[in-house]
Amino acid sequence: DIEFVSSCKKFRYLGSLITCNLDDTADIKARIGQGHGAFAYMSGVLLNKKINIRVRAQAYQALVVNVVLWGCDSWAANQSHFKALDVFQNICVRKMFGLHLCEEHHVPMEDLHKRASLNKLSSEAHIRQLRFLEKVARMPKLRLTRKLISCQAVRLNGHTFRSGSGNVTSTQSGYRYALEAAGVCPPGKSGENGIWMTNLKRKDIGEVIDSNLGLPPGTYRRGRPRLPKI
Repeated sequence: DIEFVSSCKKFRYLGSLITCNLDDTADIKARIGQGHGAFAYMSGVLLNKKINIRVRAQAYQALVVNVVLWGCDSWAANQSHFKALDVFQNICVRKMFGLHLCEEHHVPMEDLHKRASLNKLSSEAHIRQLRFLEKVARMPKLRLTRKLISCQAVRLNGHTFRSGSGNVTSTQSGYRYALEAAGVCPPGKSGENGIWMTNLKRKDIGEVIDSNLGLPPGTYRRGRPRLPKI
């Protein structure tokens, strides 16, 4: 008897969208869409100007941001994905301030983020990735998670990618982008002799990461903000 096994182009597993090409673009787009839905659901609070903007921003951080960045620790993400995250947050921040792009007096997004005490969403994603990698770096050497991630970042001497394959986005390239953006490793050196593992265990690495990602001092070590009482 002949049996047929059905297949699908994408499916959801533990809240994340898995596609047949193992690319996270569809999942990230879906997360951003869910973020818009969460923002709309909370609009009664987030758009209420009677509530202090920093309190509303912390509610946005605790609820909307966590919806968007769920599972970002293992995203196969590149610069275009992180740019899409920042565009999403820019829209949300302008809504909370009651501003629009077409207004005559343009207010820089950096100023709005500072007034709301918010970091760029791409930086928040990098922080979560780096905190996960720091946990990996402190694991025993025989732990499967550490062995799997550390072997991803190593390239054999003299090895080169096949033509065109260097543009493929993977979890490895996503981690490399985060490590290099945070100044944990020099460009192109993220997999060299596990240098990122050594650097992430340095006592001053928190200050280095905050400085390179443009974050307020102590952000990396502080942990996730708690929702304040309203």
